[in-house]
Amino acid sequence: MRPTVALQVFSYDVRDEGAEPCLAAARLAGAEVVLLCVSHWDAILPALPGRERRLPHNPTRSSHGSGAYFRPVGTYPAALRPSDEPGDLADGDTAWSELAPPAHDTGISVIPWVHLLTDRVALGAPAHAMRNAAGQIVPGWLCPSHADVVDFACARVSDVIEKLGPPAIFIDRIRFPDWGLNGFIDSCTCFCDACHDLAATQGLYLAQLREPLLSFAELLRRDPARASRISHDAVGSAVGTLRTTSDNDAVLHWLRFRHFLIERLVRKVSEVVRGRCELWLDVWPPSWAWILGQDLRRLAPYATWIKPMVYHRRSGGSDIPGFIASLSPDPTIQDAAYQTFRALFAFPGPANVQDLLIGGLDPLFITQELQLANNMLDGRSHLAAGIEVYACGPQGVVTALDHAATANPVGYFINNFAVAELDELAAVGEWIQQRANGNT
Repeated sequence: MRPTVALQVFSYDVRDEGAEPCLAAARLAGAEVVLLCVSHWDAILPALPGRERRLPHNPTRSSHGSGAYFRPVGTYPAALRPSDEPGDLADGDTAWSELAPPAHDTGISVIPWVHLLTDRVALGAPAHAMRNAAGQIVPGWLCPSHADVVDFACARVSDVIEKLGPPAIFIDRIRFPDWGLNGFIDSCTCFCDACHDLAATQGLYLAQLREPLLSFAELLRRDPARASRISHDAVGSAVGTLRTTSDNDAVLHWLRFRHFLIERLVRKVSEVVRGRCELWLDVWPPSWAWILGQDLRRLAPYATWIKPMVYHRRSGGSDIPGFIASLSPDPTIQDAAYQTFRALFAFPGPANVQDLLIGGLDPLFITQELQLANNMLDGRSHLAAGIEVYACGPQGVVTALDHAATANPVGYFINNFAVAELDELAAVGEWIQQRANGNT
């Protein structure tokens, strides 16, 4: 059976390049679905100099814009009412109206892709923002402990469905941050008042976690090589590094609390979606996702499709090479940090940090994470392999797809048109056609 193929497209792609080039790229990749991002906020993502992702065929810009916005029509919490002012960001609606009609005419479905917990509205709502263990606001992130944030997310999803009438909605940024503008400490979230109060009802007292997390973050900043050695020596399970921050199970309880918050958010969104369209989820690779609030076993019942971002070039969506490079220019320290990541998440390779910085993770990472995802989903959701065709070249694309196919996904979601060369997209289409013809 031919797998489902989807191509992820940003609103600014449609604005800058036009609808037809986007649809031509989808056809080139063999995609019958375009996932159009109508609401996102990317100013929160740290980008080190020289590591910005190049847009090879965009005639207007050389790197990502800050985001796209979807004009509100529904009822939102007063403190989280999105702006309805027109402007550069408010182009999600326009991109949809330009792309969807011609796509429909050529048999391509367009599915809205929506970011939920990262939003421009967070910048004006400090009471609803995530706070790291140091008490700092994590810029652009909304905390799902707040009932208003859950209501905001549900209103955004309802708005998109009401205005666009799509067959499905694809939601993203349903997690906690990995690292952000404040550095590693942003991954130690959330410590806002709402999280303190809600965690206490579950027997978890976040004040007990603050000091060990701050101590580890400070050690990582001051002496990353020693922090990596301490962590690496303690790695014996998927949470081995985190165990070093506490002499009891408080950290594990905290991680499970975050799973509860993300599952609750997804469940509430699924209730809004039910009977109107399908719900599709964009998640991180399961080993890495578990640390950031996404337990795929708990999310599987709510979604028709789940797409783990097995992006070997960028370590599952998080730029681990960039993070390691930010710790120190010393190759010895960088390698110590990489070996910690490799042990913690069972990355199959490469063996050293220099190869990681050049080429990303071994493509076997794709197979391992998708096989784990398959086991966790247990047939309750369709599994889509999230493949990044970025700086791979056509042969690298084929290699990534071959490794994905070993885990038997039923779909391939390609991220993304903006950064892919056309010959890389063509390699996807040729590979899909060969499989459809039985040539594997």
